[in-house]
Amino acid sequence: MEEQPPGQEGGKSVALKEAVPKPEDDEDISIDFSKIKAFFRGKKKEGDSGERKVKAASKEPGDEDDDLTIDFSKIKAFFKRDKGGAKDDKKEDDLDIDFRKVAGFITAKQAILIPILVILIAASASIYLRAQPAYLPITDQWAEQSLYAGLRNQIDQKVQQEYPTLAAQSRQARVQAEYELVLKNEKAAIRAQIKQISNQFTENFQDSSGQTYLLAIDPYFWYRQAGNIIDHGYPGDELRDIRTGELCKSPSDTCVNWDTHMEAPHGRANFPDTFHAYFGAYLYKVVIAFSPSTSLMTVFFFLSLIIGTLAVIPAFLIGRKVGGNISGFFASVMVAIHPAILNRTVAGFSDTDAYNVFFPLLISWLVLEALSAKGWKWKVSWASSAGIASGVYSSAWGGWWFIFDFIIISLTGYTIYYLILHRKEFNGLRGIMKNKRAVTNISVLLIFFVVSAAMVSLLSGANLITNSIMGPSGFSQIKDVATEKIWPNVLTTVAEQNEPGIGGIVAQVGGKLLLFIALLGMLVMLKLRFSSKLDVWFLLGSAAWYVVILNISGQSILSLTVLMAVPIAAR
Repeated sequence: MEEQPPGQEGGKSVALKEAVPKPEDDEDISIDFSKIKAFFRGKKKEGDSGERKVKAASKEPGDEDDDLTIDFSKIKAFFKRDKGGAKDDKKEDDLDIDFRKVAGFITAKQAILIPILVILIAASASIYLRAQPAYLPITDQWAEQSLYAGLRNQIDQKVQQEYPTLAAQSRQARVQAEYELVLKNEKAAIRAQIKQISNQFTENFQDSSGQTYLLAIDPYFWYRQAGNIIDHGYPGDELRDIRTGELCKSPSDTCVNWDTHMEAPHGRANFPDTFHAYFGAYLYKVVIAFSPSTSLMTVFFFLSLIIGTLAVIPAFLIGRKVGGNISGFFASVMVAIHPAILNRTVAGFSDTDAYNVFFPLLISWLVLEALSAKGWKWKVSWASSAGIASGVYSSAWGGWWFIFDFIIISLTGYTIYYLILHRKEFNGLRGIMKNKRAVTNISVLLIFFVVSAAMVSLLSGANLITNSIMGPSGFSQIKDVATEKIWPNVLTTVAEQNEPGIGGIVAQVGGKLLLFIALLGMLVMLKLRFSSKLDVWFLLGSAAWYVVILNISGQSILSLTVLMAVPIAAR
């Protein structure tokens, strides 16, 4: 026969039963509330209607024993007479007029106010998510999980010691009852203990000032260079003559920044993409002008949050240009919250990844503006701005050329396609030069190329042609194991250089469903007419095609890319 522990009746402990209020207490509380309620109402139900008639008959005209409603109305009228009811009415009218003016202003300025509101919403989401490492709210969850698990284990061990022969199901029921009883009776102590454990977790990730440490190794590389800029004006640890290796005094073509922490024991020359270090250093100088106690670590900690949040602006502008404010809203929110972007641009991950989101979006938007601008002044301005942005991007990341190559190839391909499509309208070169669209495409392409070449050479000293052509092949060989040297290539161990399979790529963009929706969105951008049966069948057939190819296993990345382009090419 199963042992029945003392103090347990029907699966409930005596302590738990004693904690339940008695019915009498509930009734007393109910009676008290009803009396209070009746008192404040000022009305008592009386069963004798005759008594009411007597009171009504004995009531004098001058009596003040009227109900509260009439008294309030008299008081209201009194104050209206004494304090000028006409003035109050005028104020209400003025207030109504002011509201109308505000509504009219919002209606008149909605073309500006709505984009600002949408950008603020996306930026707020970006800041909220990217700022999580700054105050580490996850430690509260860790503390709760740790405390609750430990508390439950203690209760379980205690019950096992007291009732070793108790069946497992009954033991778990008693453990659960005692666990809930402790949580109910010791709320304050548990809350304090969770706070203490949370602080212990937090201290492991923050310095003595409460500043969270940087989240990876690379951010410390840039942090050190920013400190060098603040200390002696340049990102290197020292200056050396690149020909002799001797120390030198002022930067020049031969006297370069030298990093003594890399490629020991001799060190190496700094790479030219030092924009990140300079941006952090000069932002720090601006911040300490208003807050002298702020540390460089704090400023550097929030760099990725700042750049990642700024990226929602060009994302919105591109989406708005394609499909209006709603399209811009979803585009900006996607940049703000997408895990693949968020994971590399949170506060504390102060690497160059944020620039790889911001600059490509900015350059693409500027090129789109150049192509759609009305006057030549604006076309030249937008295209030149895109070239300047490419130059700045080249000083921020060595792989800047990918967006440059993409835009050059896209504009060239589109121009050739347009010329072939409208070849019957042209009569030689003179006819092409009279076509506004063809001239715009060619002009934007040339302006962008020339300004980019000049800015890249000025800011990073790189040869544009060499970089744009040799860059892709250089990146493809970066992980090759050395054959001419005996030392292994340590870059083979860098996590972000691991080649993902198709499953990994699809997962990074949000999964098959999100990729499927994105592909259909690309088709809708081709200006399909849903009133046309042919276009509807084309969209349905393309959707079926994408469902099939996204579920084919064993295909290569190249084959999947080609298959995804088939409906677009067919259109």
